[in-house]
Amino acid sequence: KIIELFTKNDVDGLPEFDTQFARGILEIAKPKKFSDLVQISGLSHGTKVWEGNAKDLIQHDGKTLEDVIGNRDKIVLDLLDHGLDIAIADGISKVVKKGKPLKPEVVQAMRDHNVPEWYIDSLKKITYLYPKAHAAAYVMSALRIAYFKVYYPVEFYATIMTYRSADFDI
Repeated sequence: KIIELFTKNDVDGLPEFDTQFARGILEIAKPKKFSDLVQISGLSHGTKVWEGNAKDLIQHDGKTLEDVIGNRDKIVLDLLDHGLDIAIADGISKVVKKGKPLKPEVVQAMRDHNVPEWYIDSLKKITYLYPKAHAAAYVMSALRIAYFKVYYPVEFYATIMTYRSADFDI
């Protein structure tokens, strides 16, 4: 029931997910599980990660939420899956998280390990990337509050209306 709130985009009062930007991601990404929410949190906190990047890959290129880059850790794991050395994969993640350009020899190493061009292009667009641990912490907080929204709705809405009444058009 709790994940359904996110799937249905019923996220009023849920921190990190009740912004127009995050709602737009939820609408397109259609999360089904906890890891999807962590991915969405990373997508919404990075710079040049969603707009003009992951969003287009999902909407137009048939990629899924699991395919796209949403956090720093995913880069390392994806590159390890392609057979790159841990030091190279970690180095790429560190360069990308800061929005610095990838060196030609690093791009060639990815190509030599059959990393898809769309993935390399996606890496090149990112100017800031969020760590997975921070994204997971935000999702855990939202899920705790979502629990109250689902199982204690009167108390949830009473609290929301008390502390955030200016945010609602009653």
